[in-house]
Amino acid sequence: MKKSLMRTGKLPLIRSDLLLLENQIPFFILQALFDSTVIPGISLENKDERPLITLPDLVFIYITNARKDTAPNIEIHHLLHLFHISLMPNTGPKEPKPFSYLALLLYLFMMFKRFISYVFIGLLSLILCCFRRSRPLAVKKKSQRAPRTIPSVTELQEAGIMFKRREDAICYLDVKFENSIMEIPQLSIQATTISEFRNLIAFEQCCPGSGSHFTSYAIFMDNLINTHIDVAVLQDCGIIESKLGSYKDVAIFFNQLCKGGYLEYEKHYLVQVFKDVRNFCSSDRHRWRAMLVHDYFSNPWAIISFIAAVVLLGLTIVQTVFSILAYVHPPN
Repeated sequence: MKKSLMRTGKLPLIRSDLLLLENQIPFFILQALFDSTVIPGISLENKDERPLITLPDLVFIYITNARKDTAPNIEIHHLLHLFHISLMPNTGPKEPKPFSYLALLLYLFMMFKRFISYVFIGLLSLILCCFRRSRPLAVKKKSQRAPRTIPSVTELQEAGIMFKRREDAICYLDVKFENSIMEIPQLSIQATTISEFRNLIAFEQCCPGSGSHFTSYAIFMDNLINTHIDVAVLQDCGIIESKLGSYKDVAIFFNQLCKGGYLEYEKHYLVQVFKDVRNFCSSDRHRWRAMLVHDYFSNPWAIISFIAAVVLLGLTIVQTVFSILAYVHPPN
């Protein structure tokens, strides 16, 4: 029967039905049924010995597609709860990345671009400060409340934030923002993904003790994606892999995913990312730097042209200075 189901391609549909919130059965009932079932090739006569395979391990492999090695050693309420646990971000120690000369060269190139942009932004800031009207100093009180929204992808790019697919993440919930780079793991969106997200969010809304990771992630993606252009940018970066047909369908999916949902904005797992992004966007220096990098440092040819223009401008200034000196102090 399993072979016939695999031929017809119905196993993914069965798996999707097993993860529906309305189809959940208490796990202790499934455990009782499993204990009374005889599995061919597995002897369960000795009750003192641990069986070769347990129900949590068996369900974990099927429901989660073997995302982790073993089932977690906590109380499981039902199959959707087990699937929810399997997608939690991995907080354990990570293995160090291997050394790469190419990565070192790219890092040095990025540091060079950042140094050049900082120099010109500093000069521009100095000029603006000289011509700015004097204003009385006022101490601005920073809001202690966590931000509820962040700008979209296109707005963040204008503010100088770059998007990159995170390679070292096991789960797509492992979002990271550091040094003007937003690293988001790849998310494959297909028909079953819509059902999974909706049921996981519904589970979190019904059981507050289970956490709010998927609700937080859905609101995060809803803020990033406003139009199909934002989806196109994320797909070009390798963050989104869409199988829904069009960018507009992906935008509608995220914009309607978490309507009416509740999130405690002061304590969700992406609260620090929201704060860091807001603080970054509130600085004019980052926006000026982004404009400079986009216009003059977007590729090596633009950098060469910019350096040549600067050298030419410097030679012109030197020639003008010598001409003035020759006019003021003519040679004997």
